Amino acid sequence: MNDLISIDLGNSNPHVLYFKNGKKSWTKNLNDFLKSWSCHDTTPIILTSVRKNFELPKGLLKNAIYPQKNFKHGKFFDMQVNYSETLGGDRLIQAYYLYKNSELPCLLIDSGTFTKIDYVSSAGFLGGHIFPGVHTFLNTYRAGDNLPAIHFKDMDSQWQSGMLPQNTKDAIEKSCHLYHSMLIQHFLKKFPNKKIILSGGQADYIANFIETENYEISPDLIHLAHLFLYQQHYATEKKS
Repeated sequence: MNDLISIDLGNSNPHVLYFKNGKKSWTKNLNDFLKSWSCHDTTPIILTSVRKNFELPKGLLKNAIYPQKNFKHGKFFDMQVNYSETLGGDRLIQAYYLYKNSELPCLLIDSGTFTKIDYVSSAGFLGGHIFPGVHTFLNTYRAGDNLPAIHFKDMDSQWQSGMLPQNTKDAIEKSCHLYHSMLIQHFLKKFPNKKIILSGGQADYIANFIETENYEISPDLIHLAHLFLYQQHYATEKKS
Protein backbone atom coordinates (compact mmCIF):
# COMPACT_ATOMS: atom_id res chain seq x y z
CA MET A 1 0.00 0.00 0.00
CA ASN A 2 1.32 3.42 -0.95
CA ASP A 3 -1.18 5.52 1.01
CA LEU A 4 0.60 7.90 3.34
CA ILE A 5 -0.08 10.97 5.48
CA SER A 6 2.93 13.29 5.24
CA ILE A 7 3.15 16.04 7.87
CA ASP A 8 5.54 18.99 7.63
CA LEU A 9 5.66 20.98 10.87
CA GLY A 10 7.49 23.99 9.49
CA ASN A 11 8.00 27.28 11.31
CA SER A 12 5.25 29.22 9.57
CA ASN A 13 3.13 26.85 7.48
CA PRO A 14 2.51 23.47 9.12
CA HIS A 15 0.62 21.37 6.60
CA VAL A 16 -0.27 17.87 5.49
CA LEU A 17 -0.09 16.10 2.15
CA TYR A 18 -1.98 12.88 1.55
CA PHE A 19 -0.65 10.30 -0.90
CA LYS A 20 -3.17 7.87 -2.40
CA ASN A 21 -1.54 4.91 -4.15
CA GLY A 22 1.74 6.83 -4.19
CA LYS A 23 0.22 9.89 -5.87
CA LYS A 24 -0.54 13.29 -4.39
CA SER A 25 -4.23 13.42 -3.49
CA TRP A 26 -4.71 16.57 -1.39
CA THR A 27 -2.97 19.13 0.77
CA LYS A 28 -4.40 20.76 3.89
CA ASN A 29 -3.14 23.08 6.56
CA LEU A 30 -2.54 21.23 9.80
CA ASN A 31 -5.54 22.62 11.69
CA ASP A 32 -7.98 21.59 8.99
CA PHE A 33 -6.44 18.13 8.88
CA LEU A 34 -6.69 17.66 12.64
CA LYS A 35 -10.39 18.56 12.57
CA SER A 36 -11.10 15.60 10.28
CA TRP A 37 -8.47 13.09 11.42
CA SER A 38 -9.60 10.13 13.51
CA CYS A 39 -7.52 7.86 15.73
CA HIS A 40 -9.24 4.99 13.90
CA ASP A 41 -7.51 6.02 10.65
CA THR A 42 -4.85 3.36 9.99
CA THR A 43 -3.08 5.26 7.19
CA PRO A 44 0.66 5.45 8.00
CA ILE A 45 1.88 8.86 9.17
CA ILE A 46 5.38 10.25 8.66
CA LEU A 47 6.31 13.52 10.31
CA THR A 48 9.14 16.04 10.24
CA SER A 49 9.23 18.97 12.64
CA VAL A 50 11.52 21.95 13.15
CA ARG A 51 9.50 23.05 16.19
CA LYS A 52 10.31 22.36 19.82
CA ASN A 53 6.74 22.57 21.04
CA PHE A 54 3.66 21.68 19.07
CA GLU A 55 0.59 19.94 20.44
CA LEU A 56 -0.74 17.03 18.42
CA PRO A 57 -3.19 14.26 19.37
CA LYS A 58 -1.52 11.51 21.39
CA GLY A 59 -2.81 8.84 19.03
CA LEU A 60 -1.19 10.59 16.09
CA LEU A 61 2.12 11.06 17.87
CA LYS A 62 2.18 7.46 19.05
CA ASN A 63 1.83 6.02 15.56
CA ALA A 64 3.85 8.57 13.57
CA ILE A 65 7.22 7.79 12.01
CA TYR A 66 10.01 10.28 12.80
CA PRO A 67 12.72 9.58 10.21
CA GLN A 68 15.20 12.13 11.63
CA LYS A 69 15.68 9.79 14.61
CA ASN A 70 17.83 7.69 12.27
CA PHE A 71 20.44 10.47 12.11
CA LYS A 72 23.21 9.08 14.32
CA HIS A 73 26.99 9.16 14.39
CA GLY A 74 27.30 11.27 11.26
CA LYS A 75 25.04 9.12 9.09
CA PHE A 76 21.43 9.11 7.98
CA PHE A 77 20.76 5.63 6.70
CA ASP A 78 23.51 5.24 4.04
CA MET A 79 24.20 8.99 3.59
CA GLN A 80 27.24 10.53 5.25
CA VAL A 81 26.32 13.79 7.03
CA ASN A 82 29.07 16.33 7.67
CA TYR A 83 27.05 18.35 10.15
CA SER A 84 26.24 18.14 13.85
CA GLU A 85 23.03 16.52 15.07
CA THR A 86 21.53 20.02 15.33
CA LEU A 87 20.71 19.70 11.63
CA GLY A 88 17.02 20.39 11.05
CA GLY A 89 14.94 17.43 10.00
CA ASP A 90 13.62 19.24 6.93
CA ARG A 91 17.14 19.89 5.62
CA LEU A 92 18.25 16.35 6.41
CA ILE A 93 15.33 14.56 4.79
CA GLN A 94 15.23 16.65 1.63
CA ALA A 95 18.99 16.26 1.22
CA TYR A 96 18.65 12.48 1.55
CA TYR A 97 15.99 12.38 -1.15
CA LEU A 98 18.26 14.32 -3.50
CA TYR A 99 21.23 12.15 -2.55
CA LYS A 100 19.30 9.10 -3.71
CA ASN A 101 17.37 10.56 -6.64
CA SER A 102 18.97 13.71 -8.07
CA GLU A 103 21.80 14.67 -10.35
CA LEU A 104 24.81 15.23 -8.09
CA PRO A 105 26.38 17.40 -6.87
CA CYS A 106 23.54 19.82 -6.31
CA LEU A 107 22.53 22.88 -4.31
CA LEU A 108 19.33 22.65 -2.31
CA ILE A 109 17.76 26.08 -1.68
CA ASP A 110 14.79 25.78 0.66
CA SER A 111 13.23 29.20 1.21
CA GLY A 112 10.52 29.72 3.79
CA THR A 113 10.78 31.42 7.18
CA PHE A 114 14.51 30.93 6.69
CA THR A 115 16.44 30.33 3.49
CA LYS A 116 18.63 27.26 3.82
CA ILE A 117 21.28 26.62 1.18
CA ASP A 118 22.78 23.14 1.41
CA TYR A 119 25.29 21.23 -0.69
CA VAL A 120 24.75 17.56 -1.49
CA SER A 121 27.18 15.37 -3.42
CA SER A 122 27.90 11.68 -3.92
CA ALA A 123 29.86 11.95 -0.66
CA GLY A 124 26.67 12.91 1.19
CA PHE A 125 25.47 16.05 2.95
CA LEU A 126 28.47 18.37 3.06
CA GLY A 127 26.97 21.30 5.00
CA GLY A 128 25.13 24.53 4.38
CA HIS A 129 23.98 27.95 5.51
CA ILE A 130 20.88 29.45 7.14
CA PHE A 131 19.77 32.97 6.17
CA PRO A 132 16.66 35.04 6.96
CA GLY A 133 13.83 34.18 4.59
CA VAL A 134 11.89 36.79 2.66
CA HIS A 135 9.24 37.40 5.33
CA THR A 136 11.83 37.32 8.12
CA PHE A 137 13.98 39.84 6.25
CA LEU A 138 11.04 42.21 5.77
CA ASN A 139 9.98 41.86 9.41
CA THR A 140 13.32 43.26 10.60
CA TYR A 141 12.17 46.71 9.45
CA ARG A 142 9.43 46.69 12.08
CA ALA A 143 12.12 47.70 14.57
CA GLY A 144 11.98 51.20 13.01
CA ASP A 145 9.08 53.24 14.37
CA ASN A 146 8.81 55.34 11.22
CA LEU A 147 9.29 52.55 8.68
CA PRO A 148 6.28 51.13 6.85
CA ALA A 149 5.24 47.51 7.21
CA ILE A 150 6.00 45.79 3.89
CA HIS A 151 4.25 42.52 3.11
CA PHE A 152 5.73 40.14 0.58
CA LYS A 153 2.44 39.66 -1.28
CA ASP A 154 2.27 43.42 -1.89
CA MET A 155 5.85 43.86 -3.07
CA ASP A 156 6.73 45.01 -6.56
CA SER A 157 8.51 42.02 -8.05
CA GLN A 158 10.07 44.15 -10.81
CA TRP A 159 13.35 45.80 -9.98
CA GLN A 160 16.55 47.08 -11.54
CA SER A 161 19.65 46.99 -9.38
CA GLY A 162 21.06 50.16 -10.97
CA MET A 163 18.13 52.38 -10.02
CA LEU A 164 18.35 54.14 -6.67
CA PRO A 165 15.16 54.00 -4.56
CA GLN A 166 13.56 57.39 -4.02
CA ASN A 167 10.98 56.56 -1.35
CA THR A 168 11.06 54.40 1.77
CA LYS A 169 8.79 51.65 0.45
CA ASP A 170 10.98 51.21 -2.61
CA ALA A 171 14.11 51.39 -0.45
CA ILE A 172 12.94 48.40 1.60
CA GLU A 173 11.60 46.37 -1.31
CA LYS A 174 14.67 46.89 -3.50
CA SER A 175 16.94 46.11 -0.57
CA CYS A 176 15.10 42.81 -0.18
CA HIS A 177 15.56 42.05 -3.88
CA LEU A 178 19.22 43.06 -3.77
CA TYR A 179 19.90 40.97 -0.67
CA HIS A 180 18.49 37.83 -2.26
CA SER A 181 20.10 38.52 -5.62
CA MET A 182 23.55 38.91 -4.07
CA LEU A 183 23.00 35.88 -1.87
CA ILE A 184 22.07 33.60 -4.75
CA GLN A 185 24.79 34.97 -7.04
CA HIS A 186 27.40 34.27 -4.37
CA PHE A 187 26.52 30.57 -4.33
CA LEU A 188 26.20 30.31 -8.10
CA LYS A 189 29.78 31.59 -8.35
CA LYS A 190 31.03 29.39 -5.52
CA PHE A 191 29.41 26.27 -6.97
CA PRO A 192 29.25 26.86 -10.75
CA ASN A 193 27.43 24.52 -13.13
CA LYS A 194 25.73 22.58 -10.34
CA LYS A 195 22.14 21.40 -10.40
CA ILE A 196 19.92 23.64 -8.23
CA ILE A 197 16.77 22.43 -6.49
CA LEU A 198 14.36 25.03 -5.11
CA SER A 199 11.80 24.18 -2.46
CA GLY A 200 9.78 26.02 0.17
CA GLY A 201 7.06 28.63 0.00
CA GLN A 202 9.28 31.29 -1.61
CA ALA A 203 10.87 29.07 -4.27
CA ASP A 204 9.26 30.97 -7.15
CA TYR A 205 10.60 34.26 -5.81
CA ILE A 206 14.14 32.89 -5.41
CA ALA A 207 13.99 31.57 -8.99
CA ASN A 208 13.97 35.20 -10.22
CA PHE A 209 17.62 35.51 -9.20
CA ILE A 210 18.96 32.33 -10.79
CA GLU A 211 20.72 33.00 -14.07
CA THR A 212 21.02 29.42 -15.24
CA GLU A 213 18.65 26.91 -16.78
CA ASN A 214 19.95 24.03 -14.64
CA TYR A 215 17.41 24.34 -11.85
CA GLU A 216 14.03 22.98 -10.94
CA ILE A 217 11.31 23.97 -8.48
CA SER A 218 9.96 21.21 -6.26
CA PRO A 219 7.32 22.69 -3.93
CA ASP A 220 6.44 19.30 -2.43
CA LEU A 221 10.02 18.13 -1.96
CA ILE A 222 9.75 17.31 1.74
CA HIS A 223 6.63 15.23 1.10
CA LEU A 224 8.25 13.40 -1.80
CA ALA A 225 11.14 12.69 0.56
CA HIS A 226 8.70 11.35 3.15
CA LEU A 227 7.10 9.04 0.59
CA PHE A 228 10.48 7.81 -0.61
CA LEU A 229 11.69 7.17 2.94
CA TYR A 230 8.52 5.32 3.80
CA GLN A 231 8.67 3.11 0.74
CA GLN A 232 12.38 2.38 1.13
CA HIS A 233 12.70 1.93 4.89
CA TYR A 234 9.37 1.61 6.67
CA ALA A 235 6.72 -0.02 4.46
CA THR A 236 8.18 -3.51 4.96
CA GLU A 237 8.26 -3.00 8.74
CA LYS A 238 4.57 -2.05 8.72
CA LYS A 239 3.66 -5.15 6.74
CA SER A 240 5.58 -7.43 9.06
